[in-house]
Amino acid sequence: MTGPSRRRKRSGGILVPVDGSRLSERAIAAAERLAVPARRPIILLHVLPPINPGRAARVDETSARAALDRAYAEASRYLERLQQRLERRGRTVRTVVRSGQQAADEILACARAERVDLIAMSSHGRSGLQRVLLGSVAQAVVRNARLPVLLSPGPREAVGARGRRGG
Repeated sequence: MTGPSRRRKRSGGILVPVDGSRLSERAIAAAERLAVPARRPIILLHVLPPINPGRAARVDETSARAALDRAYAEASRYLERLQQRLERRGRTVRTVVRSGQQAADEILACARAERVDLIAMSSHGRSGLQRVLLGSVAQAVVRNARLPVLLSPGPREAVGARGRRGG
């Protein structure tokens, strides 16, 4: 038999990538609102950048591994604090720490591995030339995801052109 019946069922979960900023955590509130009626689990993800190759060349392998271990431990503690806060409100939460060159690729890989139904994330509000020069994790996730992505707008995006003073 082929087709949808052979596919693994999705978890119904909501993946929320966070980077330690308050802005990235704004998406948690949206995920909570969506998770409650369906009792969906919330999966919090933090993506660590790989060790800088230029810097790694000056550091022995043991030191580089220790630095990565410290970064994982710090990210795990951060996610654990968020998890505890959500669990006190009755939410089901899992945490994931990943490391990779491109945050968007790691977010999408985690979404596939966790079989989530939705990615809820914040956009940092970059626009125009800044987005072209710096790239946009949210833009890459939206463009390449094979599931719905809910974006919580950054401050600039939420205000919009008409909301600015003096304009």
